[in-house]
Amino acid sequence: MILTSNPEFPETSTQLKGKAARKIQDISQKGVGGISVSSSSREFELSHATIAKSATMLPPSVKSSIDDLIRVMEKVSLRQMDSLKRCVIEPSSGIRIEQDIKVSSSMSVSSSGQWDNHNLSALAGILCNARVCNVPERTAILEPDNNGGLSPLSIYTAHMSGATRILRLPQIDGMIGISLGWFGNTPETILSTCEHGLEKEVQILLSKRNAMPQCDICIAADSNAGSRNIADMIIETVSEYPELNLLFVSSSKRICNKVIQHIEEQSDKASPWKRDLDKLQYTILQDTDAIVNFLNKFVIKRLLLLTNSIEYYSKHLNHVSHIISGDTFSIGTSIKAISAGSIIPDINTDSGVFKFLRTVTLETLDNRAGLRFQNIFRNIDKI
Repeated sequence: MILTSNPEFPETSTQLKGKAARKIQDISQKGVGGISVSSSSREFELSHATIAKSATMLPPSVKSSIDDLIRVMEKVSLRQMDSLKRCVIEPSSGIRIEQDIKVSSSMSVSSSGQWDNHNLSALAGILCNARVCNVPERTAILEPDNNGGLSPLSIYTAHMSGATRILRLPQIDGMIGISLGWFGNTPETILSTCEHGLEKEVQILLSKRNAMPQCDICIAADSNAGSRNIADMIIETVSEYPELNLLFVSSSKRICNKVIQHIEEQSDKASPWKRDLDKLQYTILQDTDAIVNFLNKFVIKRLLLLTNSIEYYSKHLNHVSHIISGDTFSIGTSIKAISAGSIIPDINTDSGVFKFLRTVTLETLDNRAGLRFQNIFRNIDKI
């Protein structure tokens, strides 16, 4: 032991990170056929009969203990879940803020499935959290021994904790394979019961590689939106927040052309925001469904909806944190006046159910409230 008044905690070595990267590259190149023979000589996915048989191999006292452990974990997960509720806030006249809850669509967790190397508590905890959150697809990857065998304890724990399917695979091979779609759809969330070591580094790298591109601000408009208002909003947003990336999406080519025309009419080569505005990206899509499918490829921090289909967008968009409706005031007004935040999942911390939950803030700001805030900021700027 070391007596110290200034403890230091070293980060993961670059050597281990490099080893994890090389492991991912090696397995990716070999393909599913390169997975160890001891696993591939048996079924990858455990059948219902195999899962049921594992329960018969355990003494009643052991099964009862596992069941008790799972019940305690369920109570904790349910209490955490209850702390994050849907709500509606009307902090002032003309302002309405709704908080909705979104759940991950799928997850996987890898763990040892060997007799002498259990991590049952972590396995049960992660799967219980996912089940309580109603994550539809919950995959457990259990690493077999050298003969391809799995411990009935691990199988029973994974099943009773809520796994919808169980795969017999080496942990690292399984995580890489499932991230590449070798065993079905790629899970939205990939986890490991290991808190350190090569398995954890592989899991972290895969999570980063599978992360979707992030959009800071998106403006989506249909043919009913006012093109001049859109142009003003884009100019104001770019001038106030030049460091943020901005995307404009519309189902109307006419609106897009008019917006560009209005921006060019107001642009000045000497304007400080002109260079940032030149980098603006925009996309024209066929209809609302096409816009939703396109936007679901990104993680969007703030989405300004200039459309009559607000409910449809809020229901079908999977990775938007903050939706703002209205065609009079910009995102800047919302950021400065409301400051409504949101929760996003953090899979690399021990965050319980919050690994699989996030909030979506739907904010409506009417004309009166917008004018009031404009006057507030105008008075503040006079000082």
